Amino acid sequence: MGSINFGFDLDFGPQISRAFPMMISILVNGESQSVAAEATVSDLLKQLKMNPKFLAVELNRHVVPRGQHDQVTLNANDQLEIVTLVGGG
Repeated sequence: MGSINFGFDLDFGPQISRAFPMMISILVNGESQSVAAEATVSDLLKQLKMNPKFLAVELNRHVVPRGQHDQVTLNANDQLEIVTLVGGG
């Protein structure tokens, strides 16, 4: 069986990749979560609607300092633990 040529190319180019970014799967507190490829810790926290001021983030068993949240890029299969801080007496 041969291929059919309709006389036009269906290559959508970079426009489609910007509209639909590639997603990767990570684990957040033991649950699967999808984020855009090249998302940062800061991007993830925004996606989860979490205030970084009141939490600690561990990425693959290493604490990520708050000042580096926007610099640390997530990769497929990363494992994060996000712990909220609770004050009290």
